[in-house]
Amino acid sequence: MSIDRKTGISHLSFGAGIHTCIGNQLARAELRLAFQTLVRRLEKFAMTRGDDSCHWMENYTAYGPDQLWMTFSVRPH
Repeated sequence: MSIDRKTGISHLSFGAGIHTCIGNQLARAELRLAFQTLVRRLEKFAMTRGDDSCHWMENYTAYGPDQLWMTFSVRPH
């Protein structure tokens, strides 16, 4: 017998309660540092497709964009 999950490939979660991922705080800290580094190194962020630049997830368990079309330039040193 095998246990299959139709949405297993697309599922992303840190869980909740006793099923909380023990690495969730590390993952969040790494993302925070990555975004801080990007913001320091890049400038002139602009959405490239007007109102269609951002597409939000249509999922009740997750919140945020799944597509974000932007341009930017590298900050001079």
